[in-house]
Amino acid sequence: MENGIEVYVMTAASEELVRMVASDPKYGYNVKPQNVIGVTMLLKDKKTGELTTARKQITAGKYDEKANLGLELTPYLWTPATWMAGKQAAILTYIDQWK
Repeated sequence: MENGIEVYVMTAASEELVRMVASDPKYGYNVKPQNVIGVTMLLKDKKTGELTTARKQITAGKYDEKANLGLELTPYLWTPATWMAGKQAAILTYIDQWK
């Protein structure tokens, strides 16, 4: 956060793919993983069949990027979808408007 401005990335692309670049220190964008908001797909543990999403983990305070590396990205979407009018819904859902 530079100059007191909290940076968010709102994208209609896959949240996981954008987070890989935007939050990786080697690329220099320095966006917090929880501040990347995009199209979220269900993540499946192939061993247990358990389903989750990064957004669900972030909300619960249990996001662990390394633990998610072995999960399968499924074609099933989590809402709100961040394309077109869905961006407003995602902002209202995931960004605290009273900060």
